[in-house]
Amino acid sequence: LSLKRKERRIQRSNEIKVALEKKVNRHPNPWHQLHLNYMGAKGKTFTEEEDGFLIQMMHRHGYGNWEIIRQQIKKAWQFHFDWFFKSRNTVELQKRGDTLIKLVEKENEEIEAAEKAAINCASRKKKAGGGGGKD
Repeated sequence: LSLKRKERRIQRSNEIKVALEKKVNRHPNPWHQLHLNYMGAKGKTFTEEEDGFLIQMMHRHGYGNWEIIRQQIKKAWQFHFDWFFKSRNTVELQKRGDTLIKLVEKENEEIEAAEKAAINCASRKKKAGGGGGKD
């Protein structure tokens, strides 16, 4: 039981790493261009800049390294006067990180589904248009 749990944890960690990699690599300059699709989730307490920073830090330092990420937040010049963000503890950062991971995974799934649909549509058009000139 313990071994299976560890294997699931490792598998989940790898899934998160891949999801973050896809999200960050979609943007040539993620520090300035990384945006999140909040899917209508209004009333959030973190800003988009804070969320983007958390995604970058999870990507750089790895999901689960909350103390390192917390220290990076305290050092970041852009949050020098952001007492709310700088005062978050590791449990609060983990909770927000979990929410962001779910958003990133959902966004990745939607993008992959749209790309797959576009490929399928293009191949159907190619098949439909390609057979008429040989008769």
